[in-house]
Amino acid sequence: MQCYNCNGIYNDYLSYCPYCGIEKVEFNVCSNCEEKLTKDILVCPKCGGKPIEETNEMKSDRLNREGLMHGMTSSPSDYFNEAIKFNKYNIDAWVNKSEFLNDRTMHKAKKCCDAGLKINKDNMKLLLSKSKALKKDERRSDENNAEIILNNLLKRCNQELQENELNEEIWILKGEVLNELDKKEDAIECYSKALEINPKNEELWIRKAFLCYLNNDYYCEIESYKKAIELNPTNEKYYEKIGDVYHLYIHDNEKAIEYYNKSLELNPDNKQLWDTKGRLEKEIGKYEEALKSFTVDAELNPIMMEHYYLKQKYFVN
Repeated sequence: MQCYNCNGIYNDYLSYCPYCGIEKVEFNVCSNCEEKLTKDILVCPKCGGKPIEETNEMKSDRLNREGLMHGMTSSPSDYFNEAIKFNKYNIDAWVNKSEFLNDRTMHKAKKCCDAGLKINKDNMKLLLSKSKALKKDERRSDENNAEIILNNLLKRCNQELQENELNEEIWILKGEVLNELDKKEDAIECYSKALEINPKNEELWIRKAFLCYLNNDYYCEIESYKKAIELNPTNEKYYEKIGDVYHLYIHDNEKAIEYYNKSLELNPDNKQLWDTKGRLEKEIGKYEEALKSFTVDAELNPIMMEHYYLKQKYFVN
């Protein structure tokens, strides 16, 4: 995705430009003066010209972005297929389709990677995705092939970084390769290098947090989520995740409740979280607060009203 404000290139899944901070806006171009126009503008305010018609390449890019917006639902693959149909050279669409399939079926993911690699045999992202599919082969017959691909990718990443150590994308890719090689500490270090270059990459902070979790580094996980919160303070999930870490791994229920409260301020309809908070409050002896939490939980979930009355009776007695 190219920012219409600063022309920086960034990942499609972000909702804003990490370089200038402006919100992502789909735009077209005036056919006369090439002024950038948002999609809702039908006449160029600068010269009166009309927007150019959407080309197949533009349709492909749009469909690829729409597929990413659908996340892990059942339909992203349809968008990626359409994107590829309009432009088979859209490697990002091949990569995104293969990553989606990797979470579901190894054989289809490998087939998708092979099809994309016929168009661009050296694409590092497709090779990485193929290695993931090979690693998932239950017969393990291709596990060595996956390791060969990953080690070759690691060499290529190191070569690229020797030429340009400020290449954010390669640092991220190297981190993903190292993670697949089960070198999580080294992978986290690569993500940290990328974040030094571009600290506004919210998605990468979340990916770093997840790797820290897998590496049992819970304080690093918390700090990564806090960085994501600085970039997106209205995402209640980040506060909830921090609360979960304090609750489940650090065993600091006071801190957990503090972050659960922040999450519930942003999303007061989270029934499960009200129940979790109530249980923690009960554990540390805050019975009045626990009763309030259970009350809200019951109001949001009438089916559980009977359980609420049992909890209320417990506290009264």
